[in-house]
Amino acid sequence: MTEFAEKVKVSHTIQVGAIVYNSWGCDQTNVDFYEVVGVSAYFVKLRPLQNTIRETGFMCGTAEPQPGVYASGHVTRHKVISVSGEAYVKFEYGSGRVWDGKPKSCSWYA
Repeated sequence: MTEFAEKVKVSHTIQVGAIVYNSWGCDQTNVDFYEVVGVSAYFVKLRPLQNTIRETGFMCGTAEPQPGVYASGHVTRHKVISVSGEAYVKFEYGSGRVWDGKPKSCSWYA
């Protein structure tokens, strides 16, 4: 087995209560935030959070989560890949990471 494959097999350290974000898009940058509501060795269960967007320029700004303010009651299960100690959460579009507490850049089109 390759060194990379061995590193990927390591379980993650994401804990219940952590906030995960996923930044994605083509002509615009969308940012979604989630609270971790369940964990297992290789998966997390996420519940979407509402966010606050602050406009900082023409059709762009920053997004931050509203912890404890849920966008819905829907919970989804996501695979976590841990590479060299960094955990990445798989989404349909891209991969997410544990939020570092800093506003994330976003943009929109019309």
